[in-house]
Amino acid sequence: MHFLNLAGGGFYDGATFHIIMPGYLLQGGDPMTRDADRQYWGRGWSGEWLPAELSKIPFERGTVGMKPMTRKCRSSPIILRKFKVVTVPPGPSPQAPK
Repeated sequence: MHFLNLAGGGFYDGATFHIIMPGYLLQGGDPMTRDADRQYWGRGWSGEWLPAELSKIPFERGTVGMKPMTRKCRSSPIILRKFKVVTVPPGPSPQAPK
C-alpha cells in the first residue's frame, strides 16, 4: 500500500531510472534523480520508515519490488525510494542467499 500511496501522490513524478542493466533490471524512483547533478542520484527517500515485508515470492520477469539497503537492513531509507522491474527468465530470486 505504501508504494501505491507514493505513486498516487505524485512522489515518483519526474523521477528517472538511475540504474539500467539491459536484460536484467531497472532501478528508479529516487526523487534526487530530478536534479541534473548525478552525484546525488541514489540517495533520496520519502522520509518515512517502512517495516520489511519479506516474501518467498521469487523476483521473476515483470516483478516490481522495493529495494533494501542491505540484506541485514530491510527497513532503511533506501527501501522507500527504489523499485525494480525484473526482466530475467523465471528462476531463483536475485536476492536469494548463496
